[in-house]
Amino acid sequence: RKLPRALAAVLAWWTMEFYLNNPQGPGVLNKAALRKANAMQVICMLRLLGASAKGYSPLVNHLAQVPTGEGKSLILGTTATVLALLGYNVRCVCYSSILSTRDDTDFASMFEQFGVADNVLYGTWDELASDLFTEVHGDIRQQAKDFLNGKPYSAATGPRQQSSQRVLLADEVDVFVSKNFMAKTVSYAFHFSSDDITELIKFIWKYRNSDSTWMDKLKENDLYKKVLEKTNSQSAWFYESAIQEQVKVAKKFKRGGRPYQLRDGKVLYKIAGRDEFSDRWTHTYETNCVLLDEADQGNIDEDQIELKIWGTAGAMAYAQLTGKVTNCAPFFSYILGVTGTLDEAKLPPRTHEVLKHDIGIKRYTYCETMYEAGKRDWEPNSRNDVKLALDHAHKLSMHEGDHFQAIASEIDRRRSGGKSPRPVLVFFKQADKLKRFLDSSYFDAFREMSGIITEEQVRADRNDAIRRATQTGFVTLCTAAFGRGTDFKIIDRRVKESGGMHVLSTFFPEEVSEEVQIIGRGGRQGDDGSFSMVLFAKELVDDWPDKVTTESLESYCAGDDSGRISIYRELAKIRAKQSEGKLQEHLKWARERKQQHDEYARLLCKHQQGTDGTAMMALLRKYN
Repeated sequence: RKLPRALAAVLAWWTMEFYLNNPQGPGVLNKAALRKANAMQVICMLRLLGASAKGYSPLVNHLAQVPTGEGKSLILGTTATVLALLGYNVRCVCYSSILSTRDDTDFASMFEQFGVADNVLYGTWDELASDLFTEVHGDIRQQAKDFLNGKPYSAATGPRQQSSQRVLLADEVDVFVSKNFMAKTVSYAFHFSSDDITELIKFIWKYRNSDSTWMDKLKENDLYKKVLEKTNSQSAWFYESAIQEQVKVAKKFKRGGRPYQLRDGKVLYKIAGRDEFSDRWTHTYETNCVLLDEADQGNIDEDQIELKIWGTAGAMAYAQLTGKVTNCAPFFSYILGVTGTLDEAKLPPRTHEVLKHDIGIKRYTYCETMYEAGKRDWEPNSRNDVKLALDHAHKLSMHEGDHFQAIASEIDRRRSGGKSPRPVLVFFKQADKLKRFLDSSYFDAFREMSGIITEEQVRADRNDAIRRATQTGFVTLCTAAFGRGTDFKIIDRRVKESGGMHVLSTFFPEEVSEEVQIIGRGGRQGDDGSFSMVLFAKELVDDWPDKVTTESLESYCAGDDSGRISIYRELAKIRAKQSEGKLQEHLKWARERKQQHDEYARLLCKHQQGTDGTAMMALLRKYN
């Protein structure tokens, strides 16, 4: 009886906060316009918290499907608050730091008012992995540095007290079976820096194109000797190896390799699998080269650069976050999650089997929409809704300009398809192609009423672009990352009367779940909308070289309407087979990563317990 009352109190506060903060003043707002949870959201929260038709049962690992655009963020934030009031420590985890930061900010006042701000923590999977493995094994980087500096192990750098009664709340659960979870590791890079090290690396960079015997001559250099003379018997090998690696990387370095941004003298790399950039990632010696190359171009002051010698203190597997962990209890008492894609038809084949056996999910809840079904104009087997870019002779094209022409034609057709010009969202797989289209003449007709949404924007600019994207006649170019979790709210009555917003994908999503999410940016909460794809043959052939050829694509385009093969249906078949194969590959990687993780954890424990004086040396030799 207490649990639904607690939930009701939290939701009542959420409604009243909106009412009291109404810009027009309390009492002015129409009751129908109040912010309040709908019945299906409440049922979803109660289900996750243990409710059923027969009463309440203890919490179990449980996932819930909620239609896109129907309040996953509210369900997660409110459920986290109630769990924290029940005494749990809650980690709300999302694949995107942008969305995680947004939700954390949106619900911060709720956590504060109910006194649970210290018990609810939002973040990404990267941050979660780093935090929990540090909890179990301590400051691994510092332990490695202390060892190389000849210092004994200190308990101050060792394991932390584990949090009890912890719950994982996952946003979008298909991440559990993705490569970026199953095959990923937290790599513990550490560094040493000094004025001598910086000067030595600058010297290496300056003479990087010297002859092949240059390494032998370098060892006679005073800068090299100054760095090595400060080492000891445990670390001399490490410094020698590190300097050799820096020489090798400097000789091979080419400008324009990995995508990165330069901000305030720091290198921010693109995060794998996401169009986000962060300085939490480093590519060690390559990063030294990037900084020096930017200094040569005059983009940063060379005197302000700090160059480093890098090492790796091992790697730990993300896949261990949800399983048994060496030398400690499981990280989470329970795993709960909310997603827009839980139906087996929306996930790679055998995903539910993996969720059950590898993650331990015991219960599923499927929530119906609370809105009257709007009309979403989307027929995947129609050539009007799925097109391949053609050249001027109406033949299959492998030239990007023809793809841009086809995209522009589709924008124009969909934009002018109602009483008033409709807004159009255009999704690109990569930011660089978005920018090329934006800068091309094909986009000129839409430039005056357009915007872009990318990870490179500051938050205020991005939020403004999201707000303007649903205005009459607006064309907004987005990277694929914003096909998930971004709420495009239609306020303009003219847009609703003209058929709602059109969503256009310029690529064929590699997973059904990604396609569902992109489609779900339009036609939300009962609104009308439409969706289409304009595909590029070259990208399809490049993405699936063993399955798609120009000949097969041409055969799909051949024949009249009655005899034409559905491009979408054929590509969907290929995608399904690819997804099943990738899942098996990801499971294999997960097993390998877990085995490596356990071996690594055992060496760390031996070092920390003092039972094997060679354990840390063996670990460092393995990874450096």
